[in-house]
Amino acid sequence: MRQAKRHWIKSMAHQEDLALEQNRADEKGSTATVHEQQLLAELAALQHIGQKLNSTLDLGQILEAVLEEAIGATPATHASIHLVDQDTKQLHLRTWRGYSPEQVAAMEDAKDWSAQGIIRRMIETGQTASLPNVSQNPNCYCLVPETHSELAVPICYAGEVVGVINLESPERAAFSSDSIRFLETLADQAAIAIGNTQRYEDQVRQGEALSRRVEQLATLFEISGALRMDLSLGDILERIIHAIPDAVGFNRALLSWVEGDSPYLKRVVSAGIPLAVFRQLQRICQPLAKLEAVMRDEYRISNSFFIPHHYQEDWGKDLAIYTPLEGEKEWHEGKWHPNDMLLVPLKSADGAILGLLSVDDPQDSLVPTQRTIETLELFANQASVAIENSRLLDERERRISELGTLTIIGRIITSVIELDELMDKIYQQVSLVMDTTNFYIALHDEEKNEVSFEIEVERGKRRPKRRQEAEIGLTGYIIHTRQPVLIKENMLQFLKEIKAEPSGELAQSWLGVPMIAAGRVVGVMAVQSYEEEGTFDNEHLDLLFTIANQAVIAIENARLFEEARQRATQLEAIAELGQHITSILDLDELLSQVVELIQHILGYYHVHVFLVDEVSKEAVFRAGSGEAGRLIEEQGGVRLEVGEQGIIGWVAGAGLPLLVNDVAQEPLYMPNDALPATRSELAVPLKIGQRVIGVLDVQSDELNAFDLDDVAILQALGDQVAIAINNARLFEELEEHKATLEERVRERTEELAAALHHQEIEADKTKAIVEGIADGVIVFDANNKVIMINPTAELMLNLPVPIVLGQDMRDLIEEADEAFGREAILTVLTVLSALVGSRERLEAGEPLTQTRFQMGEKTIAASFTSVALTDEGPFNVVAVFRDITKEAEIDRMKSEFLSMAAHELRAPMTSIKGYSDMLLMGLAGEYDERQKQFLDTIKANVDRVLEMVNEFSEISRLETGALKLDAKPLHLDDLVSEVIVSLLPQIEAKEINLTVEVPPDLPAVWGDRTRIIQILTNLVTNAYKYTPKGGRIAITTQWVDDSVQVDVADTGIGIAPQDQEKLFTRFFRADHPEIRRVTGTGLGLSITKSIVEMHGGHIWVESQLGKGSTFSFTLPLANYMQRDLEI
Repeated sequence: MRQAKRHWIKSMAHQEDLALEQNRADEKGSTATVHEQQLLAELAALQHIGQKLNSTLDLGQILEAVLEEAIGATPATHASIHLVDQDTKQLHLRTWRGYSPEQVAAMEDAKDWSAQGIIRRMIETGQTASLPNVSQNPNCYCLVPETHSELAVPICYAGEVVGVINLESPERAAFSSDSIRFLETLADQAAIAIGNTQRYEDQVRQGEALSRRVEQLATLFEISGALRMDLSLGDILERIIHAIPDAVGFNRALLSWVEGDSPYLKRVVSAGIPLAVFRQLQRICQPLAKLEAVMRDEYRISNSFFIPHHYQEDWGKDLAIYTPLEGEKEWHEGKWHPNDMLLVPLKSADGAILGLLSVDDPQDSLVPTQRTIETLELFANQASVAIENSRLLDERERRISELGTLTIIGRIITSVIELDELMDKIYQQVSLVMDTTNFYIALHDEEKNEVSFEIEVERGKRRPKRRQEAEIGLTGYIIHTRQPVLIKENMLQFLKEIKAEPSGELAQSWLGVPMIAAGRVVGVMAVQSYEEEGTFDNEHLDLLFTIANQAVIAIENARLFEEARQRATQLEAIAELGQHITSILDLDELLSQVVELIQHILGYYHVHVFLVDEVSKEAVFRAGSGEAGRLIEEQGGVRLEVGEQGIIGWVAGAGLPLLVNDVAQEPLYMPNDALPATRSELAVPLKIGQRVIGVLDVQSDELNAFDLDDVAILQALGDQVAIAINNARLFEELEEHKATLEERVRERTEELAAALHHQEIEADKTKAIVEGIADGVIVFDANNKVIMINPTAELMLNLPVPIVLGQDMRDLIEEADEAFGREAILTVLTVLSALVGSRERLEAGEPLTQTRFQMGEKTIAASFTSVALTDEGPFNVVAVFRDITKEAEIDRMKSEFLSMAAHELRAPMTSIKGYSDMLLMGLAGEYDERQKQFLDTIKANVDRVLEMVNEFSEISRLETGALKLDAKPLHLDDLVSEVIVSLLPQIEAKEINLTVEVPPDLPAVWGDRTRIIQILTNLVTNAYKYTPKGGRIAITTQWVDDSVQVDVADTGIGIAPQDQEKLFTRFFRADHPEIRRVTGTGLGLSITKSIVEMHGGHIWVESQLGKGSTFSFTLPLANYMQRDLEI
């Protein structure tokens, strides 16, 4: 201190000398010499640096200022200041100028650099060292090759060298004695400033120590308050661990808690440890027993354990710790070593170890004092309280959550009937109370000995449904033993014990329970964790068992509902199929559609139909679905001996269905190369009465694919197919007979026409020909007189030849009552009416007209054709009558079937509609939005089925004549307005422009109000359904002759020409994507046409594909019809 004071006095005296010299120079007024100018510059620099050093206590700023002045006052190009570490006595670079990064790195390695040259000499002597020419000193160690002179000035404080100012210059002898003197003075001022700074820093450290203690207490108080706040355990522990570096002075801290049946430490939070290292430590399970073995009394300080690095061999191989890679540091007693270990146990109120707090890298680099350790224990105690409170709270919340989950599942049982939705809700609820990294519910099918994974969630993603044999894996083991399985650890060992093969990613912990209903194992519910062993315990097992017992009730209900719905859907599709196929009268087309539709509706692997050949007694392949059917047909088909060959031959012979759920075990099974994947087969006979006409055979690519319900459904479908096949055959026979008859009549008629020129000669021959025809024939002349009648007609129509022959049919009406009874009047009237109508159409150019009428219990079909006697004269009419009672009976049966089907479907559909409406009105309790969607779907489908039933009923009533009109005069403007009002919301929803033109003077029409509204509603509905958004619809009416014509025009998708011909036939729907998007039966236009014709009008369509359509129909005028009725 005295030496520093002497330097300061010397420096001040030197500054006074300089000041006096400056004053003398000013008094004399002489020009300053170079030396004087240098002295003045030094004085100014010292004054300037003095002001700077006195204005700051920041060591960095002091050193920067000193270095700037040193460079500015000398010719040095490179300069640096180094301070001495009082513990290691090594120099540490603090600031520099002019050096490259590599040179700076070399200077920072004080051991290699400061041990040579003038720096070493200066440190040893404590005196300034100068080298005017460094090349003359072989021991000189210069970093800059261009350096020729070097100067090292010591910074001394309290009698010791505390630093050095080192300058280098490319000039030789660059540093004069004045420069050295100036730099020594500058070093003295720097020493004083450094001393002041160190004293200030000592005071700051003492203040910081006091502040740290206050902060520690404040932090502990804050943490204590956090325990009472609504913070998670993780947040509280984060606060504790991150408070330790500032509050206790350790840069790294790690907090772990105890988990598992075999207790181990799980790293929870850390401070100062790199995240990647912390994540790696979290993956290591540190057994608590190994740590307790290290915490011996010889290492105890207070309630903690400090284990110096000397004893690393006691624990180094057993414990996983983090020791950062650091450069070698000189260590001495009392300093912290990187391998020292300080462990602070976290204990519960009963003394059990809850966890561990470990710290490293103290900021003061010293081993911990007892006071420091006691401070850490305060933080550890707070962590213990937080962990214990959290676990108690978690246990309470877990219990509450479990009860809530069980309550919700109880509600699900009574509210959810969709199986997929039920599975999702069960998964969601289980996820709230346990780890569902992998979760599945597998349902057991006893008949097929399979399990189907109805829901399987893998790491949050739902996997597709799959099936497997019931004996496989842990699922099969639970089904077989009917016992739950809890695997806390050693998964492979357990699988080995039950002789099961592992599949997929191996779980660390696994839990599965059987789902039992009515003593039967319905399925298995399981969870598993891939992350760590011991995830599940006995409490989880009890909870999952309880959930499974509740869920199994809902699952069984949902399965029954799903099966019922599937059956209902299948039956609905089968009913539609039955209606559709009865309208197909071409046998090949019928069979082709039957196999394709059945495969599509019921999802079978393959479907084919065999028909029995009565002559050869063989079952002959007639149609097969898909590519396999085409291949079998290309290979020449298949013929099987009835009663002998294969499953199909056996069914054809026995007339009984045959179900084979494993074809490999069935001796009757005959494999086919076109069907390599067949595993199950079901065949049912096609019977008319007791006669087997064929076999309907379906095949599946799954084992145990069929059950008794499938047999019943397929047999019912087979009965409809058999009827359709029989109808098609009868129609073919009828068409063949009709064609033959027409050909024969035509031939005979031509012969008759030719024979008229030779009537006398050919009369007998013609009569013989006509009388030989199996059908009844009557020839009328131009005045409707009977000029020929054959015996068949006489017997069929009960018209005696002697009375009828040569008579005008109108005259016969007056004579019939007396001549051959009143019953014949009706026959004559019927024949006359048919004759008059046919003659009008024949005169209009039609080559042949046909009609039918009822005569008692017989149904008669009549065909009329013209025979011209001369090229220009009037023509005769030849009428051919055929008894079609049998065919009419078949049509009647079909109509009765339609009526019966409509009646049988209406009752349950009405019941379903009523209950669904009650549910929607909330009469059965509240429901959520999801359930409302289901109810809306049910209601919409029921409405659609009822609409279909009504259409079937309409068809039946039309065919049987049960539909009657309540005709009266009507004004079309009222009817059109009523239809528009009912359909306007749908039209406006599609932004369609609607125009209506009904002239005010339009006369009234004659018709049934309800049926005309039905006609208009059907046509306008079709218009807006098939007109795109923004299109146009126009409704116009006009008076045409004795009727009113109504036109409904749209700018919709239009109708192809080939489709227009079939548009009004039953069940026809054009093959257009926009049409297929709209549901319908294809009956609307057919019913509309029938109703229009019942009114005495007719209907037609004009359309261009892509541009729109115009549907037109006519209705008779009221005045015209009333006049006819009066007449």
